Amino acid sequence: MDAYVKLGPDDAMWRLTCVYGEPRVEDRHNIWTMLNNMSTQSDLPWLVVGDFNECMWDF
Repeated sequence: MDAYVKLGPDDAMWRLTCVYGEPRVEDRHNIWTMLNNMSTQSDLPWLVVGDFNECMWDF
């Protein structure tokens, strides 16, 4: 989901993107490619939330 958000008439607009990452390891790069492409579409503040199905560290 990708939405432009404005909470009130005097509030600034911002962008919200909700993601669910690919569960297959070999396809996980697709979400990062998509987000990279989306990043050029707007200069508004941008919040990206969700489950990226990525691990930052291996324990």
